[in-house]
Amino acid sequence: MEGFRARLVNDKDEGMVEAILKMERLFPEKIGYGEWDVWDNLQNKKNMNIIVEEEGEIIGYILCIPQNEAVAYLKKDDPLMKNCQEMCYADQIAIIEDKRGGAVFRFLIKELSAEAKKKGFTKWSSHLMGGLEVVFRRMYKGRIIAERKLRMPAYGDYDLIYMEGWI
Repeated sequence: MEGFRARLVNDKDEGMVEAILKMERLFPEKIGYGEWDVWDNLQNKKNMNIIVEEEGEIIGYILCIPQNEAVAYLKKDDPLMKNCQEMCYADQIAIIEDKRGGAVFRFLIKELSAEAKKKGFTKWSSHLMGGLEVVFRRMYKGRIIAERKLRMPAYGDYDLIYMEGWI
């Protein structure tokens, strides 16, 4: 995409933490991460923290972690999640409001897919809301492995769609 640039970030940088916290504020309170969580996520080399910039401004962000780590902290909220070494879990996806409309999201997911393949992942999963499941269905048509609806009260009273697919 012309004008967009993606970067994998896994380092301690106060400017990056602040930029990600700005994105985290777009999430409902129970779903967004706080400052210490962001620091921890940036320092974990297993994680894929990808940002999208346009003209030097961070306009999008995705945090993806190994599925087994996601299962470890979500198993009581979603007992149907299963461990899978080959799967990564898209934990947080955020795009600033005036850039939402598809192009930035598609670019971000394509960059994530490329990075995930480099790390040996062949599948992805995520709990989606706010219509993102529709975009995932389009982008991964014919590659969706599983899909189910659920609520996770500990994270707010939202309808979520859990999806798994081939990268």
